[in-house]
Amino acid sequence: MPVRRADLTTRSGRFKNLAANQTLVQSPKASKYRFFNTGKKPFTIQVKEGATVAKTTDLYPQCSVDVLLLDNTTAVAVGGTYGAITTAVAEIEGVYDLISDAAPIRSGRFKRKGNTPVTAIPIINGDADSLYRLYNVGESDLLIDARPEVLSPECSRDFALPSSSAFVSITGSENTFQGLYDLVKTGTGIRSGQFRFTEANPATEHLLIDVTGVTVGHRYRITNAGEFQFTVLGNGTALVTLKRDQSFDFQVVDSALRVITIRGVNDKLVNGIYDYLGPA
Repeated sequence: MPVRRADLTTRSGRFKNLAANQTLVQSPKASKYRFFNTGKKPFTIQVKEGATVAKTTDLYPQCSVDVLLLDNTTAVAVGGTYGAITTAVAEIEGVYDLISDAAPIRSGRFKRKGNTPVTAIPIINGDADSLYRLYNVGESDLLIDARPEVLSPECSRDFALPSSSAFVSITGSENTFQGLYDLVKTGTGIRSGQFRFTEANPATEHLLIDVTGVTVGHRYRITNAGEFQFTVLGNGTALVTLKRDQSFDFQVVDSALRVITIRGVNDKLVNGIYDYLGPA
């Protein structure tokens, strides 16, 4: 996974050879953390209120998960049984980062292999009112949670999490799939969104941005980086047709323009990028 080390100003936290129920994070106030599994076996991140487990998220090898810790909670890593795999506490190994506006962190990641004991990989647990960008860097289609729209290889999608109980998992059209994800914010240096596809049916729309459920407006810029024109649609209505080296700035918000899709020309390669410009 590419990491821009020069941009990382704080060393990641790390954990291995843990004692039973050893605390990784103490959170007097609500905070968001990204945990990575750098070991060979799955384990579970628990968020605890005192001795009570408030929520759990399984974390698989070569994957990460973003977890929202509420006021006066702690995070611990525990072992367990995952299909035919049993993980002891001593076998748990990982790193973690605080998600904040103060400094960029490495992108989240997920990778499912044929021996992974689940078909759906969790990547987010309880990240309220946030906007995420998911990149398909594998060779098979992805599905984001229960959303019906397929995310094709070499494409990304921005999607909103309107609920504080939001839980997002990824499934694929094949047994193996992989991707990256970032929390979309200004000043954090995330990579541009992208789309690259050839569509036999010019009436087909490819979903790019969906902020349904989020009341804060967001500004974007989309650019045609390819040879052939494509049309940008908002809520199913054409907004603009972009030719080569043309851009278009727009604003999205749930109460008005909330879903952005792309429609190409019959059997022509559509190639574009888009960037988040900040809150409206």
